[in-house]
Amino acid sequence: CAFDSQPIGIDIEKTKPISLEIAKRFFSKTEYSDLLAKDKDEQTDYFYHLWSMKESFIKQEGKGLSLPLDSFSVRLHQDGQVSIELPDSHSPCYIKTYEVDPGY
Repeated sequence: CAFDSQPIGIDIEKTKPISLEIAKRFFSKTEYSDLLAKDKDEQTDYFYHLWSMKESFIKQEGKGLSLPLDSFSVRLHQDGQVSIELPDSHSPCYIKTYEVDPGY
């Protein structure tokens, strides 16, 4: 459950093997570089963390994929904190990730 006086974006993804070509196509250069820097066994989970955060942001913005996924960057830091680099025309936002169930 989530509520606020401002728009909220939520996304959940079932994890499954991915091709890094998806990340290369849709992620920013920073995100793609961060993903490649992860150990192979961490890349799938990291991909889905980034993907879900990006999906949540565009849902919160209410623009869908008219806002290109590579036009902003999200980073998940070792301590669990998230940072986001937004295009100039966007207000700051808050992003939080949660582990909901194994496999998601």
